[in-house]
Amino acid sequence: MIRTPRKNTQKRRRKTKKSKTTNFYIIGAAVVILALISIIAAMLHMMQKPSDVIHVNISSNQTISPPNTTLLPDENASHVDIPPIVPPKIETKPKLVIIIDDVAFPKQAEKILSIPLHVTPSFLPPKIEAPFSEELAQKCEFYMVHLPLEAANFKRAEKITLLTSDSYEVILEKLKKIKEQFPRAIYYNNHTG
Repeated sequence: MIRTPRKNTQKRRRKTKKSKTTNFYIIGAAVVILALISIIAAMLHMMQKPSDVIHVNISSNQTISPPNTTLLPDENASHVDIPPIVPPKIETKPKLVIIIDDVAFPKQAEKILSIPLHVTPSFLPPKIEAPFSEELAQKCEFYMVHLPLEAANFKRAEKITLLTSDSYEVILEKLKKIKEQFPRAIYYNNHTG
């Protein structure tokens, strides 16, 4: 059998892994170069200190009155002296609050209270499976209530769970009962919902 060459056909070139890898490296190198250029441009911009710009850091609870000097130069003055605005020194340290929730059993409360730090337990309202949380909270200096809220997906709601279908009066009644059980509770955090 003799094979005749096909007319007007070109050999198809298959892309190899090598060419795909090469393209990936070229794109990656371009991204890195662009990132370096933008970092260098930002650094150069930050190094410039225009004389007509005043930078002031003001904390959220501070008010600043304008300086007593005028911002308009006299005819004979070459520049205006503006005294620096220095915010007052604030003497506060960062604070961290550690809250452990889902507390309902005596063993849990004992372990939390044995931690040599100020840890806040958050108690679930009493229920049939865990009726002790009201008494356990009385032994704590500070505590929270782990308030059951309706979730999009959960197996079963607890008796005290606040539901989106509850009326305003029903929600108030449930919260009133919780406040009676936990009279020193100031804060709540959400359980489930």
